[in-house]
Amino acid sequence: FIHRQTAGRPALTARALNMLTHIDSDDNGQAFTGRGLNKLLGFAMPERIGNYQILGEIGRGGMGIVYRARRVDADFEHEAAIKLVSLNNKSSSFMERLRSERRLLARLKHPNIAQFYDGGELENGAPFFIMELVDGVPLYRYLQMASPDFATRLALFEQICGAISYAHTNTIVHRDLSPGNILINKSGIVKVIDFGISSSLSDKRQNHGADTLHTAGYSAPERREGAPANTLDDIYSLGVILSDIVKLRPHPLSAECDAIIAKASHPDPEQRYTSVDAMRNDIRNMLNHRPVTAMAGGATYRMRCFIRANRVAVTAGAVLLTGILTSAIVFASLYFRAITAETYAQARFNEVRNLAGFMMFDHYDNVSDLPGSIKARAELANKAQTYLNQLSQLDNAPFELKVETASGFRRLADVLGNPMVPNLGRRADAEAILSDTLKKLMVLQKQQPEFPPLVISLAETHNSLSVFSFIVLDDTTAAYEHGRQAEEYYRQYMALTGPSDDIWIRVSAAMRAQSNALVWAQQGEKAAVIARQALKIIEQRLADNPTSQALQKEQSNALTALGYNMTLHADNLGVTDYDEAVQIMEEGIKVARRIIASGTQNRRFEALLALNLLRLGTVYYSMDKEQIAIGFLDEARTVVQTLLELDPHDKELARRMNSILKQSSVTYAYLSNFPRAVALSDQYIENQLRLIEAEPGNSGYQRELANGYGMRAEVAYLQKSSEFACEWYKKADEQYEYVIQRFDINPQTMVTERRFIFDGLARCQKQK
Repeated sequence: FIHRQTAGRPALTARALNMLTHIDSDDNGQAFTGRGLNKLLGFAMPERIGNYQILGEIGRGGMGIVYRARRVDADFEHEAAIKLVSLNNKSSSFMERLRSERRLLARLKHPNIAQFYDGGELENGAPFFIMELVDGVPLYRYLQMASPDFATRLALFEQICGAISYAHTNTIVHRDLSPGNILINKSGIVKVIDFGISSSLSDKRQNHGADTLHTAGYSAPERREGAPANTLDDIYSLGVILSDIVKLRPHPLSAECDAIIAKASHPDPEQRYTSVDAMRNDIRNMLNHRPVTAMAGGATYRMRCFIRANRVAVTAGAVLLTGILTSAIVFASLYFRAITAETYAQARFNEVRNLAGFMMFDHYDNVSDLPGSIKARAELANKAQTYLNQLSQLDNAPFELKVETASGFRRLADVLGNPMVPNLGRRADAEAILSDTLKKLMVLQKQQPEFPPLVISLAETHNSLSVFSFIVLDDTTAAYEHGRQAEEYYRQYMALTGPSDDIWIRVSAAMRAQSNALVWAQQGEKAAVIARQALKIIEQRLADNPTSQALQKEQSNALTALGYNMTLHADNLGVTDYDEAVQIMEEGIKVARRIIASGTQNRRFEALLALNLLRLGTVYYSMDKEQIAIGFLDEARTVVQTLLELDPHDKELARRMNSILKQSSVTYAYLSNFPRAVALSDQYIENQLRLIEAEPGNSGYQRELANGYGMRAEVAYLQKSSEFACEWYKKADEQYEYVIQRFDINPQTMVTERRFIFDGLARCQKQK
């Protein structure tokens, strides 16, 4: 029977025979037949999956059952769809593929794709996917109920194409695109679902036999013959879906539409559109009475399109010109110039935009952690930004391009001079760009306040401004406010697209920024509350995903931030009990060391470890435990020195090295190693003056120099060189007053760090 039914299709014959051999077997991961499916359909509904309470069944099929569920933990409440995949006939390769699919789905964040939230496996090994719950109806039912006009139907199809084009850009193929996997919500927004059987274009493990994962009538012929999945399969499915959509009601553009459908769903893959965007462009051309590439008809057809699109101009030209022949010649010339220029301009627009986007985002991310990449990243960001900025100035620039441009400016500002990342130290340029970027985003927000890429760009810009305000501008009020707004936008983004570990990590970072600002503004209790909340968020996420290194890194950051801010609050209160704070900081550093020891290479994380080692060394110094302190400080200096050798252009690392030198100097002095202390102190002051020479308007550099003068005074005092010490104390005090006057800084924000200078000056006064 099988040989007769599959005659002439050997790949399908082999696949069917293989399925027959393995029916109900435990080692076949592809067939879901016979008793295996019956077992699946007999599953008892679970009460709970992970942190989700199961509310009821939504539907079921050959792959498994989909449940409606509600998250019940303390983080947030929302409902989701959970797809529980059958364990029947599983194989290790099948299970590995499902894990790979979860990783693929996590990359898809698009308003027309049902968001993947999380995934895992039950105790019995059954895999599950947690997805956005779409309150909508399938495409055909919506069309039958709403009976939309031709333009509205094509607008829906445009949304479908946008989702699939985005997936293809991320090298993901849907593989089962059909009307049943397209839902329309109450707002008329398309949501493409069931990417759970999607695959990566780079996945070498794809089945090369006949693929059973498709819907009859919508899968490409080559798929039924066993060819591996690619983007042309989805384009074929789009052609069939478009055919069904437009034929529900008569429409005035039948010829062009039929040609588009025929090209998209051509049996020969090589005759189809090469991309979803090419198909979309033809649809747009059709609606705007421009030539459709899928249409035959040559110059006559193209002239007819030109006349339809420019009726007024053609009529006026015919009246003004003296003869029909002259009119035809002139307008034919106009037409050919216009269509050639427009086609070329559109192609160049798309090419330049894609290239600039690749440079600004994809390639930028790939090189961001490479040693010595700062100058390269700045050049990359500058060049890409030039292209994006020129495109965004066009009158018809798409809204999303304007958002891309603003996001690109924010990245450029960070690499130029934001202390949150390795940078070139051009802080004045960074400040101007960040401020301008926020203004542009606020204007765009008035147009589409819930556009997810805009929301995340607002969050990232506020986060950058929070760090910049705190470290560079010494403005704790602005730092706190930007951090608070960053947190709000991150949470709004998750409300729109669904929660993810990546965004929760950014929420925690924004909360850490708020805590840092508050403790320096003498609001230590509130700072500690926020820091503990940030740590709790990460620990709750780690409970669900304990192997996530990204979560572990943020746990390390949150622990050390909490502990350090507790010590600063104690200083503000005049309390010297640091035991709990030190224990928390050491736990954070222990986590960081464990991550780095595993072989993970991440310069930003190592630089942050160095900062936390410096902080802990400083705390131990304050506890009069100099021998312990110098161990942490020497480790910090070694880490930063190694990173600076890899990237000598990183001004932020240079600044961090100076901070370590300053604290190490006075610590060695308390250990009576004065030659070492003096050498480190002089090296610090020399380095700091070099930074100020390059950027004299940097208040942070000027303030650090004042503190460095004070540390040099402490070394001299410990050497019992009182006269020399008094000169340095006076110099430090004068530098602090200069900073206050020039940069209009509230003196109260400097009380804690200036206290030892005040004490030194008081000693000097007594000696007189």
